Amino acid sequence: MKKLLGLTIAFVLAFTLAACDIGETDEEGLDENKTYSYMSVEINPRIEFIVDDEGNVESYLLKNEDAEIVAADLDFEGMDAEEALELFLDTAVEMGYIDVDADDNAVFITTGSEDEDEEEGIRERMRGRAEEYFRAHAIGAAVIDEVLDEDLIALAEEHDIGLGRMVILYTATEIDEDLTIEEAVEMEMREIMEIVNEHHRERMNEFREQRREEAREMADAMREEARERVQEHRQRVEDGEIGPPDLDEYRHNFRENIEEKMENYRQRMEERRQNARDRMPGFGE
Repeated sequence: MKKLLGLTIAFVLAFTLAACDIGETDEEGLDENKTYSYMSVEINPRIEFIVDDEGNVESYLLKNEDAEIVAADLDFEGMDAEEALELFLDTAVEMGYIDVDADDNAVFITTGSEDEDEEEGIRERMRGRAEEYFRAHAIGAAVIDEVLDEDLIALAEEHDIGLGRMVILYTATEIDEDLTIEEAVEMEMREIMEIVNEHHRERMNEFREQRREEAREMADAMREEARERVQEHRQRVEDGEIGPPDLDEYRHNFRENIEEKMENYRQRMEERRQNARDRMPGFGE
């Protein structure tokens, strides 16, 4: 079965983690003595990571153009995964992908592991880090740590495996279009994770060689477009005019008005991307 899965919420930040054991490795493969997790992050910029059992980023992939813009000058390899999360959030704020003045920011955190206790621990750490960031910077955002993808849940139940493992299997089938979920279920997790890791490295090399400079130009323009709003907000926080937001209220309001907030976000981001393009030398000529 192959059909489009995953959250379609354009402005959502989603974290999907799944731990698994890794066996033998090749020269650029994964360490046979470590276990690894998969982590996917989505605002509208989408990024995914492989994280080792010490909590450090082994590899990552920028999944769309907006992620390439946000992370054009960033390198997450070797970073602590929680610090990488915060850096990605902070850079997204600087460029307006997380809006300091809006009420439709949303963070979705979904976690998975073959070990239920580990899954709960990952979910709590990531949710806590995101909430800590938003409170410290007085930015309203809905932080929601539940899986909304009913198709993905159904697939996991159909094959009687954990949701976290299913996330990794589905990711591998997206990379290898000839690989089916049924076939992936029968594979060793080492093989699945190697598929993802190799794909990360190949695609990131391609990005650095072909699209990075253009992404940097757009990043500068997006940062300039958002600069005044972000600086004013940070000054108000420093002056004590704005305090920590009620994240429970943001989560409730988001759920009650999800379609409206999605559309508002899409329209605002398109306008800001166009404003950024207008700042770029030679754009439209």
